[in-house]
Amino acid sequence: MSTSCPATRPKNQGTQPGHSTLQNRKWMALALSTLLAALGICVISSFPGTTYAADTLQCHLELLEELGWQTTHLADSPDTLNTDTCQHHRTPLFNVGDRNTIATSSGADHARLVSRVNNAIQSDTSRCLVNRRLRESVIAATGKIIGNTDFVFPEPGDDPRDPFTPPASDWSASTRRGYDIPSSSLSDGINALYRKPVVAECAAAIQVAQLATLVEHFEDEADRFVTPQEIGIGVWREFAKSPSIKANTPLLVSRKQRKRALSRLASLGKGAFYNQSGYISPVNNTLEFIDSMDNRGQNFLIVDITEKAVSDLQKRRRPLQELNRMTLEIWHNYNRLRLTGLATDILVELLENELLNTDSFFSDITVYIHPLSTGTFAKFLARQFRYNPRTAYQFEVYEDFQTGYFFNRYINHRLSKCESR
Repeated sequence: MSTSCPATRPKNQGTQPGHSTLQNRKWMALALSTLLAALGICVISSFPGTTYAADTLQCHLELLEELGWQTTHLADSPDTLNTDTCQHHRTPLFNVGDRNTIATSSGADHARLVSRVNNAIQSDTSRCLVNRRLRESVIAATGKIIGNTDFVFPEPGDDPRDPFTPPASDWSASTRRGYDIPSSSLSDGINALYRKPVVAECAAAIQVAQLATLVEHFEDEADRFVTPQEIGIGVWREFAKSPSIKANTPLLVSRKQRKRALSRLASLGKGAFYNQSGYISPVNNTLEFIDSMDNRGQNFLIVDITEKAVSDLQKRRRPLQELNRMTLEIWHNYNRLRLTGLATDILVELLENELLNTDSFFSDITVYIHPLSTGTFAKFLARQFRYNPRTAYQFEVYEDFQTGYFFNRYINHRLSKCESR
């Protein structure tokens, strides 16, 4: 990745259906207390009718419910149901097991139950529950950024240049050169970017938008499990050294999956796409083929996607490669027309319309690109043809390390509270 548009809590959901009542929680705690006592395991009472061990397990189950699961107590039922949460909005079910069976189970059975709960917390089901809720958050975050008319692109100039100049009172330089961190809290830093003058090129702005989406989602809770020193906005190579990115903890797209990221996301379903970032890069990236350096490439953030676009991606064996090949062929056709002297405005309009009618990928995905607001891939590819017609463009999708970091920190934050009960 390079520098200038370069190559690159859970919200309060209310009471979920099936939330355990206080009576059920006390019942389960009592059952576990009886079981552990029978096994000779000493436990510490935390309030009448409960034990520390039972409280810890129940706290884990409550976290599962906060993530969007429903817990059930059924004797003859699968361990889990409705787990494809990126594909639908049904509530996933976690079967704790028959109450009578739990009360008479062995220590090994109890350990397996705890392991099952923790596996469910870290599963793709839980990750999709979080990611599908990012739709509202990414729309809110990008809308606020776009609404700040003082959030602008740098003046044209030679690279390299400072990709991010935030308000000095709210952001400060890290101990490393190349990126900035919030001066006080993370939420204060993001809120300042919504209201005050900011200069950012497209890569830094996408970093901001993705981070702002996560703050919108977790709200003030984010300040309790992520510190400003863990966050960085700025030059790609330094941004990659900031703790939240350097940790290499993806949510849904790992480094190994990056080349097939569209396949990965499509296989999971619609809910996997929100807040995913990527790059529209020039096929011929040397200065010989670049006419406008300020439009060399476009970093994007996915804001919305239709079911049709997801379905069409699922039907492709290698969607990223196939779509890039399709884009290249269309560019060749229009480049030949350009060489005949046909007016650029006409070519741009024709190119956008052809892309819109070629595949839902170009027409049915809404992306945010700074400073161009939101639009379709067809719109932005046609724009690239206006400014840099002598090169075709191709797509890539980045790893979602920032989202994965927030997810893992939130889970660890909540589980630590369970252990301290």
